[in-house]
Amino acid sequence: MSSGNYRGTVRPTNRAVSQEGQGPPEGDRVNGSLHNIRDEIASLRSQISRGIETLGSTRPGQDSSARDMEEPADYFSQRLAKCQKQVYNVVNHVHSAVDEGGHQQDPYNPNARYASGKGGKNWDENGDFDPSDSGIGQPKPGARGTIRPAGRAAHRGGPPSSIGGGGSLNPYGVNQVKADPYGGARQRIPSHQGSMRKDPNYGMQSQAPPQQHHQFVPGQPIVGADGIPRCSQADDVEDFSHFENYFDDDMPAPEASIPVPRVHKKHQNYIYQALYAMYVIALMAYIYVRIAFTLDAPGLNRIYCTVVACLEIITCPSLLIQGLTLWRWISRPEPSLTAFERPKFHTIRIMVPTYKEPLEVVAGTVHEVVHMDVCPGLNIHVYVLDDGRRQHLEEYILARRTKKYVYLHYVARPKLPGIPNHAKAGNINHTLHYVYDNGRTEGEAVVIFDADFMPRRNYLWRVLPVFSEKRARPIGLVQTPQFFYNVNSDEDVWDHLNVSFFHRIEPSLDQWSAVNCCGTNFTVRADALKDVGYFPVGCLTEDTLLSLRLCTMGWAVSYHHEVLAIGQSPHEIIEVFKQRSRWCKGNLQIFLDEFPLMQSGLTMSQRIFYSSCGYNYFCASISIPFFQLVPSWAIFFGLWPVSSISLQFAVAFFVYYCLGNMLLLFPPPGFAVKDMWNGELASTNLWYTYFNGVRRIVSTKITQGKGELTFKTTKKKAEGEEEEGSQIGFQKEDLRVCYMHFVMFFLMLITIVYAIVQAVTAVEVKFYFYYMYMIGMSWSLINMVPYLIVVIYCYFRVRIPGLICACLRNIQLLLRAVCGVLILVQAYTTRNLTERFICPHDYIAEIGRSPLTMVRTMDEIQNLDVERNAFWLLGVDDDFYTIQQIKQSACEEDSVPIVVFFMHPRDGLQLDEEAAHYMPENRLQNWEEYDEKVTEYSENLQEVPIVLILEPALLMHTFNERTEYHNTEFQVAFATRVQKIIESFPRAWVYVDAGNALYLQWATNMNHVVDVLKQMPLGLRGFSINVGSFVNSTYNLQLATEIHCQTGLNFILDTSRNGGMFSERTLDEINECTYDPPFVSKGSEPGWAGGSKNAVDQKSTGSMDFGSITNGFGADAYDSYSSSYDEYAYRKRRETGTRQKRWSMGDYGGGSYDAYGDYGGSDAGGSDYGDYYADYGAYDTGVIQCLTGDPSGGHDANAWVKTPGEADGRLYSSGTFHECLLQHSIECSDQCPQYVPKINGEFERPSGCTCD
Repeated sequence: MSSGNYRGTVRPTNRAVSQEGQGPPEGDRVNGSLHNIRDEIASLRSQISRGIETLGSTRPGQDSSARDMEEPADYFSQRLAKCQKQVYNVVNHVHSAVDEGGHQQDPYNPNARYASGKGGKNWDENGDFDPSDSGIGQPKPGARGTIRPAGRAAHRGGPPSSIGGGGSLNPYGVNQVKADPYGGARQRIPSHQGSMRKDPNYGMQSQAPPQQHHQFVPGQPIVGADGIPRCSQADDVEDFSHFENYFDDDMPAPEASIPVPRVHKKHQNYIYQALYAMYVIALMAYIYVRIAFTLDAPGLNRIYCTVVACLEIITCPSLLIQGLTLWRWISRPEPSLTAFERPKFHTIRIMVPTYKEPLEVVAGTVHEVVHMDVCPGLNIHVYVLDDGRRQHLEEYILARRTKKYVYLHYVARPKLPGIPNHAKAGNINHTLHYVYDNGRTEGEAVVIFDADFMPRRNYLWRVLPVFSEKRARPIGLVQTPQFFYNVNSDEDVWDHLNVSFFHRIEPSLDQWSAVNCCGTNFTVRADALKDVGYFPVGCLTEDTLLSLRLCTMGWAVSYHHEVLAIGQSPHEIIEVFKQRSRWCKGNLQIFLDEFPLMQSGLTMSQRIFYSSCGYNYFCASISIPFFQLVPSWAIFFGLWPVSSISLQFAVAFFVYYCLGNMLLLFPPPGFAVKDMWNGELASTNLWYTYFNGVRRIVSTKITQGKGELTFKTTKKKAEGEEEEGSQIGFQKEDLRVCYMHFVMFFLMLITIVYAIVQAVTAVEVKFYFYYMYMIGMSWSLINMVPYLIVVIYCYFRVRIPGLICACLRNIQLLLRAVCGVLILVQAYTTRNLTERFICPHDYIAEIGRSPLTMVRTMDEIQNLDVERNAFWLLGVDDDFYTIQQIKQSACEEDSVPIVVFFMHPRDGLQLDEEAAHYMPENRLQNWEEYDEKVTEYSENLQEVPIVLILEPALLMHTFNERTEYHNTEFQVAFATRVQKIIESFPRAWVYVDAGNALYLQWATNMNHVVDVLKQMPLGLRGFSINVGSFVNSTYNLQLATEIHCQTGLNFILDTSRNGGMFSERTLDEINECTYDPPFVSKGSEPGWAGGSKNAVDQKSTGSMDFGSITNGFGADAYDSYSSSYDEYAYRKRRETGTRQKRWSMGDYGGGSYDAYGDYGGSDAGGSDYGDYYADYGAYDTGVIQCLTGDPSGGHDANAWVKTPGEADGRLYSSGTFHECLLQHSIECSDQCPQYVPKINGEFERPSGCTCD
């Protein structure tokens, strides 16, 4: 097949093309051309003479400006250049037709081969360097060669070269400098100062220094006039007579002329470093709040919250490592151009691997490669590595001509069936083995360009000096950024330009010497490449693995941050997915097979950064779809990712979320936020590709070990090639490839619609949940935008209008900000406005007449409706929601809530071991905190009619006759707070807890409680008894009535758990199992008693002096109480100093309290009391009348202060609800003790001691 058949498809059109078998044109081309040139020169001489005569006849004063000569000067210059070109064409023809030995060669046959000559490996048999040797050798006689034939005349006295090439004289004259479009003139001109000019204006002078010609000896350095040795001949010392000279059009290909992004230098990184430091602090705070305050959800939701939190924590290292990478995000100084005075290389071997790319694509790359500016002292070998063995590509390459010092080769490796070819890496290694296995690598470098990447002309000038930089390790590889001419940054939804990677991460990794090689546009030293065994095989990302292995062998990998090549990105969705899948699988292979964290020879930073590549793909494949479905799970199934949105969580999340987005969207200089957003968008839309990659790699590891995965190349499009199915509309193949995107899009859409319907049609839903619906809908909209872009992309066929993309981008960024603000609003506004219940009317409930509040609430752990009568305020943040329930029930049901304050401070209160065993540890620290909580509660409840019970068991803990403990100071502090509470809650009936029957059965304890209650401030309604205890109501009524008759205070009796068989036991038997006892059931229903209709006749001393008793319980110790107890004549009992019971509880239904069980209405009751008190001295007459008259007069109400079924701590954690705690049969024993042992602060409950 003739290469001429492809002339119409090869760009640019002025490339040398010849037809196979075509001979010279008819006639003597040389003689004819010379006659034409002679006639042309004569014509020009005549016209110039006439022009000079015309200028001489111009009269003085007449306008003779330069304008008169512009047109003729331009005309003559063009004619002269044309003649000069014709002269060189003739000379080229002569030189290519006749060699030194007089052998005639057909210049029009591109397939001509030299049959003689030795095939060296870039060094001849004498050890001298041969710059024209390809390193591959001669083809076998008669075989179909794969190497470009010789196109140049061989050196005098030597065999013809196995690799052809061509040189060109400067058609503009040796002293005329051609402008360098890349900054500074870099034409190879003769110079006694060497080929590299220090002054950029050097060479623009009118005349060049005199040339010195030296005899060139192959392999020997040449010392210039400046004393600097050269690796090979430079222009000023070269013998031009043995080169083929021709004039070639080196106009850049149209795509190579497209402007590329200008790289802006970054000299400081303080802003990013400050953001990163704040982000790390915010992340730590968020993790703490997330674990401490958002995981206490009930049932299945707790597991779900924990899973979401774990995924958040697992994915945190991705952004942390990226931020650590960018900590050194500054630009390196420009490499010194004086590096060429200390040359490291004499030969550059440029390899262009290709596989099934269109000829036009490969031709453009080859054209730009062979026309790159050649650095002084270099010989360039260009290898087109055709892995598809295409005849038309071979014919095109063999028909090409090159300039001086540039040698062009075509190589097609053999492929044997059943033997792994290793795709691109194997293609390159095939040539590297031939060149370097038995050859020297000193002074040589290898440059790799993909078949669709066209380098800029100054590539070598900009990259090679980087190798001369001083580093801790010698630089073995230099990578440059990628850029694509067929991508519009406004429409780059697949992030082909990869701005974040090439202009943020890679420059930063250069500071850590952990740069990733990207497979193209890079230069690697030949000795370093041979040191690691050439390109790694068996990995889909051999380029990244190459950089890793170079680092393990002690080489440095650098990054030159300047766009020096431009290529073509894949244009079809399936090709995009194929490419990104290959990247994902390859990095995961490196992570699993190489495991950089444990690689020797790497610094710690290199281990972290190279490991993060595969880790990031794994995290993205799992976390992206999971987090995108979180709003759907919440709206459809009520599975919220947090148990509650507290103010602490909202603030921590908002700060962490904002700083994280700022880090992700922080653009490099010269770029915008949209370029960063494109990267996020592509990662989101590629999660399913990554998921399949992870699945494939894991399955391969499980079934086949390392194994080799298929390397699939991406399809490239030639210029003018028709798009398949380019019409607008959805196509079957796109729907098949993107089906998961369509599924996710419709799922998000359904979620949004469902949330709107629920918000509109829901009945009896707190406004709190409307905020949750708003947050869920906003997140669903954010998650839907990427999939909507894919849908539009498929409709418009491989592109999306930039305006639509910009609108969707701005909408999503706005929604991100809205979501963050909504969470703050939900936590603050909803908490303080929406959830702060406001009764639309005045509270009309009346204490003593309106019913006591009974509410049914959902237990979060057991998922059961629990009937509650009391609301406990514990001094914690969750008390806010309890307060709202109190207000709502009092308003909507016109009932009277029972509120319990249980938050006595730690400081100053000493508890014995048994009392402190199940006491909650999160109590308030001191009385100052107590006062703050009281103020907060009063602001919310001061208008609500409530029954307020203060501090159950507090008086019991401040006085213990058995242990001889009396905390007078704490009692005084408490009495002071009682006074403040009475004033702060004007519509409340306030009660102080007096203790339970097990405590009050002792005479000394009873006397102490009576004394304390008598010294409480005026306004106190009464006291409570039996809170949380199990003694039957009959005995409790006897004790409460005695206190009532002595103090005038009314009382509330806790009947929540004293109605079962356990309550029929004696006090000693009850005392043996006071925590989660067996055979317990509910007592009397909550309700008002007869005393609620009576006014309180408080018998108060008006003083809060509780005496100065310390720990002595003898007669002297009680002297300070004499004034308080004279009217009751308890001196006989105090003087005895012995511990005596008030009376013992006999069998249920009998004993001395039986008559009193009927409220003392019989004479028996009176006689019992008279007989009892006769033994201990006489009561005051009024007290005796109260005891024997109407004992029920002080009984305000029965209440369930402790919720029936609520655990005390023995069988289950204190405060949790378990229905089986009513009527279970687990006795207190050695197997299930009353006081469960603690190990390291945690209760170790025996496995068999549960009732579920």
